[in-house]
Amino acid sequence: MSYIHFKVTKESAVLCVDGSEIRDTGCLCIFSLVRSAFAPGLFELFVCGCGSAGCGGYEEIEVEHDLDRIYWHVPDSYGREYYWSFDKKEYARGIEAGLEAILKNIYGRRKPSIYFPIYVSHERLNALLEEIKGNHSGG
Repeated sequence: MSYIHFKVTKESAVLCVDGSEIRDTGCLCIFSLVRSAFAPGLFELFVCGCGSAGCGGYEEIEVEHDLDRIYWHVPDSYGREYYWSFDKKEYARGIEAGLEAILKNIYGRRKPSIYFPIYVSHERLNALLEEIKGNHSGG
């Protein structure tokens, strides 16, 4: 089973799966990532700087849920496909830890808005953190 986490510096946050950076030329949409912990569907995890996946040619990631797992089906722009499976609680904890690190390391010094691709306020990141905490702590 795979695991999700973030590499966070004072200036940036990079999504990682199994220790490897999941990089694209686009921006990570933190809202879609958090929503993917709650429900299955198609998610635009990487988007253009304008906030649209289609504009930058990014593919949606298919997320499926079962009782205790979350599955990703990830096509890339080169025709390759990737599949990952995550424990639901660990997935939520990975996102939670990433949000906490972002709030501490990036927002802890100055309370700016971080580009995700749109500006996200300190308050909205705190709300996302509370949302993800509630998701996995309740069951």
